[in-house]
Amino acid sequence: MNARRPCPDSALLAAFIDGTLQDYERTAVVTHLSECGECRAVAMMVVEFAEVTALDELWHPPAPPPIVVNASKTRVRQWASEKTRAPALMIATAATVVAILIPAFLIYPAWSTRRAVASLVDAAATERPIDARVSGGFNYAPRGVRSTSDNPSGGRWQLVAAAGRVRDSFVDDPAVASRQAVGVAALLVGQLDDAITHLGLASSASPTNPEILNDLAAAYYERATLGGRPDDLPRALGSVVRALAVDPDLSDAWFNRALIVSSLGLRAEARAAWQSYLDRDSHSRWSDEARVRLGRIGAAPDLLKEWTDLRGRLAEEGTAGLAELAVRKHTTRSRDYIEREALKEWAVASDDDTAAAALDRLRLFANAFVRVSGEKFYAELVANIDATRLRGNDARYAEYLAAHRDYLNAIGLIAGAKFGEAAPVLVRVHSTLRRFDSPLALRVAIELAAADSARAASACANLPP
Repeated sequence: MNARRPCPDSALLAAFIDGTLQDYERTAVVTHLSECGECRAVAMMVVEFAEVTALDELWHPPAPPPIVVNASKTRVRQWASEKTRAPALMIATAATVVAILIPAFLIYPAWSTRRAVASLVDAAATERPIDARVSGGFNYAPRGVRSTSDNPSGGRWQLVAAAGRVRDSFVDDPAVASRQAVGVAALLVGQLDDAITHLGLASSASPTNPEILNDLAAAYYERATLGGRPDDLPRALGSVVRALAVDPDLSDAWFNRALIVSSLGLRAEARAAWQSYLDRDSHSRWSDEARVRLGRIGAAPDLLKEWTDLRGRLAEEGTAGLAELAVRKHTTRSRDYIEREALKEWAVASDDDTAAAALDRLRLFANAFVRVSGEKFYAELVANIDATRLRGNDARYAEYLAAHRDYLNAIGLIAGAKFGEAAPVLVRVHSTLRRFDSPLALRVAIELAAADSARAASACANLPP
């Protein structure tokens, strides 16, 4: 696909689509997809388009829609300009009637959205419950215990009470300001899904409001880092980029942009992002925190040497703890080990003992993925292998094994750019594995989409000028 750097394999791309990649893996895939349209096309061929459109926010932020003057307001101004000045007596009489008939609380509301947000600002004055910055005039406060749904506001009950009052007052009001106030209140007490829902509605109603876009980015960031939703990071980045496109001077958004880029694991870009923030704010207490975060960005470790040493220890000991360490620190290489080595050793084993030993190694890593990141793909694959083997039908199990061998052979053909030979093999393998309800069928579908895309690109390149 992209000649400048290797394209992600099916395992990496599927895990990216599922939102289960580790930070540095996600960084690599996001960076590659920003450069390689063919890989993006492959992703879109495998999943519904709506699942990947959020990625467009990362490298092609949409232009703000044109500002359209409200037609009804124009008509009102035109009508007013055409009218003659009303008699003074009529004006005075009307004013008197209004003063009598309209209650004072409708003219001077005691609890507006502005005052509601001010109550949240006051409640979070000494310790902030989230990493990100939200709009509304929040001053700097050191970060305390981060709010989660299990621990609302980290025990700051004054903030919980203020957020509850905001929600009770405005949750049923469809006005943009009300949606934003409820969303910010939910964000501050760790109700992240609720925050994204209300801020998303506010953003849809007012798509060029930079403060709402920034608050939505903050909510996506918090859910990505606290709620185990790494797929929210591209959405967070897209939202904050749109906020800055509308208002390049929005300090909150520059801070959040640096947070998000840092969470993507992009070291060089993270340094640049924090420096960009400091270029705009060099004296506030927020800038002090920015300098601390900038100083924490270290050099990349020698991951290859770590993996080589760990593989040696795994060969000698093969404990669950070592497998978890491998998955946590070397997630991509652990996936490669499962699919390129352990799975192959099982599929081509010449006897039952060799196959069982290979399957045990696969099981060790599969369980480690579940414990470390919650990713169940490999555990489901092992369970599928066990279930098929235990059914006792030798002919069906032989067909099942053959499909895995064919899959591995097709991967070799793709590596040799023999896409035309690989495609029919993958079609056959996909059909077989779907009959066995194997989770590997998804990976086969990705490889098939990649092969079709590459074959089409090759055919276009060979067309005469």
